[in-house]
Amino acid sequence: MGWMQRLVETYENVEHTNAFAEQEHPLVPAGFVEKKAAIEVVLTEKGEFAHANRFGRDGNRFVIPSVPEAEGRTGPPVPYPLCDELRYVAGDYADENAYFDAYFRALDDWCNAPDAPRTLRLLRDYLAKRQLIGDMRASGFDFDCKKDMKSFVLFTVQGIGGSGGRLSERADVRKSWLNRVLARDGGRSLCYVEGKELLEMATHPKFQGNAKLISSQCDKTIFQYRGRFSDESEAVSVSYDASVKAHNALGWLLKRQGFDRYGMKVVAWSTGGCVLQSPASGAALNPLSEGGGYPLTFEDYGKALASASAGLSKRIAEFNPEAADAVVILGMQAATTGRMSINYYQEMPGNEYVNRLVRWYESCKWEIWRTFGKGADQKSVLCISTPTPDDIAAAVLGQRTVDAAQGDYQVTKSATKLVRQLRMRILKCTIEGTPLPRDIPLSAVRRASAPQGFVDQSGNWQEFEWRRTLAVACALVRREQVDQGNKEVANVILDETNRDRSYLYGRLLALADMAEYNAMDKNAYRQTNAIRYMQIFRHRPLDTWIKLHDLLLPYFGKLGVRSEWYKMLIEQVKELFCEGDYELNKPLAGTYLYGYYCQRKALFTKKEKTEGEKDNGGAEE
Repeated sequence: MGWMQRLVETYENVEHTNAFAEQEHPLVPAGFVEKKAAIEVVLTEKGEFAHANRFGRDGNRFVIPSVPEAEGRTGPPVPYPLCDELRYVAGDYADENAYFDAYFRALDDWCNAPDAPRTLRLLRDYLAKRQLIGDMRASGFDFDCKKDMKSFVLFTVQGIGGSGGRLSERADVRKSWLNRVLARDGGRSLCYVEGKELLEMATHPKFQGNAKLISSQCDKTIFQYRGRFSDESEAVSVSYDASVKAHNALGWLLKRQGFDRYGMKVVAWSTGGCVLQSPASGAALNPLSEGGGYPLTFEDYGKALASASAGLSKRIAEFNPEAADAVVILGMQAATTGRMSINYYQEMPGNEYVNRLVRWYESCKWEIWRTFGKGADQKSVLCISTPTPDDIAAAVLGQRTVDAAQGDYQVTKSATKLVRQLRMRILKCTIEGTPLPRDIPLSAVRRASAPQGFVDQSGNWQEFEWRRTLAVACALVRREQVDQGNKEVANVILDETNRDRSYLYGRLLALADMAEYNAMDKNAYRQTNAIRYMQIFRHRPLDTWIKLHDLLLPYFGKLGVRSEWYKMLIEQVKELFCEGDYELNKPLAGTYLYGYYCQRKALFTKKEKTEGEKDNGGAEE
């Protein structure tokens, strides 16, 4: 029950703040629930029907009075106290309407309370006439009995007490209902969450759709509890107070700062109430600034990361100084349509949470194209960045798999399951600081080594997608090296002293690639032989390099004098091989991608610098 204790603690820490008054995602008070209404029925100040209207296709969400039995209803009619589905509130929906009978009894009981507002009694008196549907039709309301059967109805009374308005939003109605909640009768038992004798709760609310986090399906059979218990209360007992606070707090946190995609829900929160982005979204820390200061080196990125982490630590510690700064990470998944399971849970001090995020962001980074701004201000920047979970999924599983999962709103495709499992494994590495599973960087390296597989449906090569996968693969290999305790992990700057066999062969591949690219007719651009042979080069580097070198000879002729420079660089790289390493024909490690990327980047940088010097010289003359 640790997760419920933390949710109750969070609710109690923020209930004295402006959480209930937030415009976009308000915290729902105990005794209330947020529902999406489709129809609004307006009554006059005399309690007569005025008109009805729809809220639109998607409806609007409102906070209404609630009872736990209604939130968890699955079978017999169990009404909400004030607003409910049309079949509950319309007495003329059917000749024998058990739904309306149950609703009207509850409403009448509330109206008989001493503090029941006059507007509530006006509504009761009108609904007692059982003519709601008839009045709606007579007013010209576009009504479909079958489609609107489960449409949620909201009630408004005009001009009472100088304010009128929707009943569910009136202060006197809410106060009256809250008094009934506090005076609620029932059996008391030991609450396993709060450790006190409190009002027990048998039916817990649905969390999303029909799925419940806490459920007991008792069918009264002999082996219902496998002989361990005689009834559900012997297994666990959760009070009304704890259940409502925990469910409302969790729903509020998930809407405000949670990640809900691919059939998985992940939310991270500070028990003090500080807003934290879910680590599953890839935005738990944001070292990248949109003010123009994009980190172009590892050193700049480290400074930006230190600044972002210091700011996050300060917000967690200072947001609510009187509350503990514990951070909780909770992951959920719907096991069936009626059950919601918790498949991940961690809690730790706020400073430890930030430190683990920093370790992930610091160890897994590379040069990646990022898009900033919107509309006319949108621009793409190549900067040092940590790949997001979606970047990693695209590199490991393929962009088509990610696209299929993103479009699977029913969460039924195998692609969705693959993406969800991968993201959960990345989440564990990020939060728990565990080593990255070996298959993740290995799969990314395999895909980055097969550039010819990056084609669209028309067969056109997607070079940008491949180079993005190459960058993500480098970041993942870098993280793997950190996990292995390698102190000399690669940088995007070419290391001309690195004598690692795989790194050097990667440099040779880049030199062959750039030599052919520079000799190629730019109007007839195509994949170079180095790119075409990249997959087999990774497995048999010596044999493939000899073949690539022979294929380079015609291009050396086209390059003229510049070919001597490439030949010189190739010989310099070959001289760096340790004795016997060059002759080995065994597969290369993932670090060969480092050598390819850094050597190619160095050649491009040198070319841009040379062209810039020529331009400057011409200007001076």
